[in-house]
Amino acid sequence: MDSLATATLAELAGAVSARALSPVEIVQGCLDRIARLDGRLHAFLEVFADDALAEARAAEREIVAGNLRGPMHGLPVGLKDMIDVAGRATTANSPSRRDHVAARDAAVVRNLRAAGAVVLGKQALAEFMMAGTQLDLPWAAPVNPWNPALDPSNSSSGSAVAVAAGLCPAAIGSDTGGSIRGPAAWCGIAGLKPTYGLVSRDGTLDYAPSLDHLGPMAWTVEDCAILLDAMVAAGTFRQAQAGSVAGLRVGVPRAFFEGGQGVEPDMLVAFGHALSALADLGLDIREVALSPHAAYASAAAVISMAEGYALHGEAIERAPDLVGATALARMRACGGIPAEQVERARLRQAELTAELDGVLASVDLLALPAARRPAQPLGYDALKGDAFLNRAFNLTGHPALAMCDGFDAAGLPLSLQLVGRRGEDAAVLRVGAALERVVGLRGRRPAIAGG
Repeated sequence: MDSLATATLAELAGAVSARALSPVEIVQGCLDRIARLDGRLHAFLEVFADDALAEARAAEREIVAGNLRGPMHGLPVGLKDMIDVAGRATTANSPSRRDHVAARDAAVVRNLRAAGAVVLGKQALAEFMMAGTQLDLPWAAPVNPWNPALDPSNSSSGSAVAVAAGLCPAAIGSDTGGSIRGPAAWCGIAGLKPTYGLVSRDGTLDYAPSLDHLGPMAWTVEDCAILLDAMVAAGTFRQAQAGSVAGLRVGVPRAFFEGGQGVEPDMLVAFGHALSALADLGLDIREVALSPHAAYASAAAVISMAEGYALHGEAIERAPDLVGATALARMRACGGIPAEQVERARLRQAELTAELDGVLASVDLLALPAARRPAQPLGYDALKGDAFLNRAFNLTGHPALAMCDGFDAAGLPLSLQLVGRRGEDAAVLRVGAALERVVGLRGRRPAIAGG
């Protein structure tokens, strides 16, 4: 097995089961790396060092007594700081919420604890899950572990940075318009936005409830499946990865992603190699027709802005001096959208969802680049820059996985997106894991992680 810093969840679970490693060793290793490196990376907002070690010791006692709960038992997980942990503040990375202490664990945290997982701490994000990388808060923003001058994307930035840099083996993020998959793409990890509603959001701070999803973020697709099993309590996503992928039909919607600002050549080259690898695995690759991403993104933007302002606008206006300038400006821009415009967006949502369902009746999955370009300079506005190709699947609720499919000439990770039918998350993970095994890119880590 690799060192603790670069070990996967699957490797750590095997070592714990074989008694080759203890949960205390694993958690202490994460805490040591956070103490040594996070002053440069800024991935964590709060580390639960004492509680995490106590949970690790309790897990170790159970395991020694022969009560291994499953692969997550004793393994540490980071949480995006919009997920409630009893007795801890849920800040959404805003000075205005430093005193919002949760009375109980979120449902997903309760499921993690039932699986024996150790909650390591709360991870950084865009303020109120929407503001992009902010350089206007009293504390530093996360930086990309592949190059600290570059942006890690948002809003689950701290979670992606922590996983890529080996500060923790896995994390839970949220995704309203690509907030799991964007950071996964730019930080070179795997991240799944599951089918809408698969993971309970009870006890989490929503931004746009009809678009919000919780999902796993980890170094490998297999690890995402392991974590997702724990998140939904007794899932079978890891087990389903053992099935064959031969004969599955993969649609490539070129009109969907070739419009707008296009996709950079390195991204397209890596995407082409991934398609060839899928074909070699016995999948049937075919072209499909889908409306351009911009059509989906524009409807999603209106709905997101309207719902976000309805939830948070009043609270932000009560204490604007406690909100970062970027978040304040964006939230104010969300106000005042006419009801008729929102209704038109919801009608368009229904039309586009039906379109995507129709395409997925003829193929089993879609494959497309996860981003138009690799990581950009810190503070880059991904919304204005049209950097990603992921808002569509928040609008429709389909499962979508971002995973590394190559590196550019500068050594920055490139990313593929696989999209499946609603409720068929297992198929998306199975194909992603099969592809990941044959392309063999998971041995390459950021230098800060020992890669």
